[in-house]
Amino acid sequence: MQLRYPALRASFWRRPHGRRSAVTASAAILALGVAACGGSGSGTVSHQSASLASNDTSSASVTQGVAAASNAVQPFLTEPQSLVGLRSLPSAPPKKTVGIVSCSEPLCQLLAGYLKDAVSALGWKSDVVIATATNPGQAIQQLIDAGVNYIAENAYDANTFTPQMLELKQKKIPLFEIASTDPADGPGNGIYADISGGTSQYQWGEIETDWAIAQSKGHANILDVNIPSYPVLEAQANGERAAVKQNCPHCQFHALNVTVNDLETNAIPGQVVSYLQSNPGINYLHFTDPQDSNGIVPALRAAGLLGKVKIYGSSAQAAQFAQVATGQEAAWQADPQPQAFWAVADQMARVATRSWSAPEAAKDALVPWFLVTDKARAATFGKSTQPYPWAGPAGYQTTYKHLWNVG
Repeated sequence: MQLRYPALRASFWRRPHGRRSAVTASAAILALGVAACGGSGSGTVSHQSASLASNDTSSASVTQGVAAASNAVQPFLTEPQSLVGLRSLPSAPPKKTVGIVSCSEPLCQLLAGYLKDAVSALGWKSDVVIATATNPGQAIQQLIDAGVNYIAENAYDANTFTPQMLELKQKKIPLFEIASTDPADGPGNGIYADISGGTSQYQWGEIETDWAIAQSKGHANILDVNIPSYPVLEAQANGERAAVKQNCPHCQFHALNVTVNDLETNAIPGQVVSYLQSNPGINYLHFTDPQDSNGIVPALRAAGLLGKVKIYGSSAQAAQFAQVATGQEAAWQADPQPQAFWAVADQMARVATRSWSAPEAAKDALVPWFLVTDKARAATFGKSTQPYPWAGPAGYQTTYKHLWNVG
């Protein structure tokens, strides 16, 4: 999602296996636009074009696929009014100290602030440690040595801090993740949450692709722009492929795999234009992360391609919603970053009261979201000065406090 704060770097702090991804956001994380705490990456653009659908291309199969896609996307076209059905805690949780790993950039600290607010609502203390770009283990070790009860980190997979993960398990210090791809197996692996992680983003990819299938009446020819070095973004792309294979025998899926370096050098718009010119049948253009779409509208306009593809994607910020409002882009997902960090605190509270369960953690990980296609709603979001135009269902903070028996 792009923030209105140009200095902020963004997207769910998506870092590729511990490398710093310097993904900048024109509007701001997930403006988290892409990797809020990032460095550099380089490499060549990878093109993949394939029809992923089944061999059954009969009219009946197409009709059935469109109906299935329409039914799947329908619940995600209206703003969620409540959180998922979570149980109230048996009592207010006992006092804990939470260690929060943050990168040094302003956006990272903003996100850490959301978690600090939630932890404070529980009546707990928090300790924020700034991680270096390539060594999250050092920050985690500092928190372990400080004697915190719980640790939260954003977008690193546990294999990037293996020694510290072993120590966390030995000392029975629960780890809580955001935007990772590790399973939250609780006592099984020491990880008790992965909010908006791989499972969530797989769902995003599926549903957003179902929207394109329904809109095109089963004839979507999709170009997906993705940075696959981020595991959570690749999970999203896999969800897209699954939806095409399941529901669209006449659809095609093209993958334009780019790099962090392409993003930093503003090379992506030119690469997209070149791909579209070489593949004139493409009629849908998807971005797994909003920052990859920076500059795409003027680039398409200059090439005479604007209006020939419907542009849509995940985790929008104000800039993308403004384009939907003017009709230059078609649909963007509203992903509630502030509420996602309260969901992390919710899982901490459940561990503290010995009421944690893996099924409930999986449910909490799928934060509410919706696809914005309405121009009036998009215009409101597009004018927002907040990092995230939609923070979550109305009153979510109060709902959590009631669940925690602290409200």
